[in-house]
Amino acid sequence: MKAVQRLRDDIAAEREAFAAWQVTADGDRIVCVDESGIVAGGRLAYGYAPRGKRCATTDGGGEHAPYRRGRRTNLLGWLGLGRGGVVAFDGRVDGAFFERFVREHLAPSLLRGDIVVWDNHSIHRGAEIRRLIEARGAWLAPQPRYSPEFNACEEMWSKVKHEVRRARADTQGVLESALSVSVTGLRREDSAGWLRHAGYRLSQDA
Repeated sequence: MKAVQRLRDDIAAEREAFAAWQVTADGDRIVCVDESGIVAGGRLAYGYAPRGKRCATTDGGGEHAPYRRGRRTNLLGWLGLGRGGVVAFDGRVDGAFFERFVREHLAPSLLRGDIVVWDNHSIHRGAEIRRLIEARGAWLAPQPRYSPEFNACEEMWSKVKHEVRRARADTQGVLESALSVSVTGLRREDSAGWLRHAGYRLSQDA
């Protein structure tokens, strides 16, 4: 039997306070931000076929995967109700890079009254980053520690990566193209469902 690890009292208190705040927050104005990554050459972990038949790809051939997978592509993304985006890049994400991401991509997309939710990673804590967000009339609501389930981007990443793997992106060019298509194909209903699952209440639910 697997042991269940108990959260420290201070972390449990942070989580309870955040969950209580979520009930009062306007979910329509939540904008979640998160980092992730994907590697060229990935494949779906499973498929479906009639009993006794080989699982075939959409072009009728059998599945295959490259012997050597490609390099990791880092991703920075944001998600609100019916809006969002993903930026793909090579290299390490540090405070300077994240500040550039906020200045060039996130901040211009924000509306007055938006609430930006992200984890407590050190790269998120810069004073200039906060200034850029508040200059748009938005404000920050950091997630509690060890609480990824409060960030709706977690489910966005799952869908985006599924679509990229289904595209059998064996080269960097195909990966970036598949990534763009998968992000463009995200629906308002997708974001609404992910925000609800993360604990936020939307006006359409009232």
